[in-house]
Amino acid sequence: MRISIGRMLLIMFLFAAGAGILCSCMSGKSDNKISALPPITAEMKAKADELKKTLFPACREFGVFITVNTIDLYEQEPEALGERLTLLGVTDAYFDVDINLLKKSDFTKKLHKIVNELRKRNIRCCPVIGDEPMYHPDHKGDGVSVIKNTVSEIKSFNRWVSKEKEFTGIAPVINPHRVNSGNINIKNGMIYSWSEKTYGKNGENDMLMKHAFDVLADIRKAAEPLPLSIIIEHYYHTRTVKGDLSIGTINDFMKYGDHVILTSYAKYSNEIKTLVLNALKDCKKDDSVVLCLRTARTIYGDDSESVSFTRKKWKQFISDLNALVQATSKYKSFHGIAFREFEGLEVQWEKVE
Repeated sequence: MRISIGRMLLIMFLFAAGAGILCSCMSGKSDNKISALPPITAEMKAKADELKKTLFPACREFGVFITVNTIDLYEQEPEALGERLTLLGVTDAYFDVDINLLKKSDFTKKLHKIVNELRKRNIRCCPVIGDEPMYHPDHKGDGVSVIKNTVSEIKSFNRWVSKEKEFTGIAPVINPHRVNSGNINIKNGMIYSWSEKTYGKNGENDMLMKHAFDVLADIRKAAEPLPLSIIIEHYYHTRTVKGDLSIGTINDFMKYGDHVILTSYAKYSNEIKTLVLNALKDCKKDDSVVLCLRTARTIYGDDSESVSFTRKKWKQFISDLNALVQATSKYKSFHGIAFREFEGLEVQWEKVE
């Protein structure tokens, strides 16, 4: 459950709203809708201005990942989510949800409302395709079926709305390193397993990366004409350049996508810069690489503090972000920043300091 000062008052707001509605019904009066969300404060507006000043004009994209938690929270007030994202300057929203939920009409209705509100504000909207297709050893059989069914659900979502309310692309996750003995989602039959001990051309990691590109090619074919923003780990490029893999450079991925989103998780901006520098420098396509930064919810017992900006005070957050943007935007391939996910960024934005 999200914890923030604003959300601690959520129940109080709900009770107040309920009491107000009850009183108006008893008196025969009708009042305006009372929001259960905390209002946007002057401090939040000032923080939003700082964030936009830090990101623009160097960034052509300011993206956020949106989870089911955020969709559920703003279900009754999609315009409030649109207002918040617009105030912050968000240009792209990546819906990181189980695509199977699109088969459920109640969820689809919720999502339509939110996507409609964001598209009205010129925010591009892309669903994230998880890495499940990676787990099918027979990518020309079961794997292709999963891909076709998944993309079909996305295109079906678009068919029910006018063009200005559609999803504007698809963001597939390509994570061959997750095909390993510790992943309980893997279907029986995968003969290779990724590990630090199995690098080398034609080694197990290399075979899995080749499998990943077969999957990506099938996604590209099924998704057309929708553009792809491919989500990958930053170290694939470095390992391939080093010779540990025969395929997996940033340019290899660019053959299939319009953009590549590099997951660049580290605590300090100079560490993140080191992770992505070679990929940005070597990428041959201008304005194409998005750096994905971790702003996940902080849950006691996890390691989110070490891989994200989540617990930083706002002043430090902006300082580190500014240093990163200034360093990476010097490369022509740099396209922008995406925060994974909005929920964590929102907690920091709301926090009174």
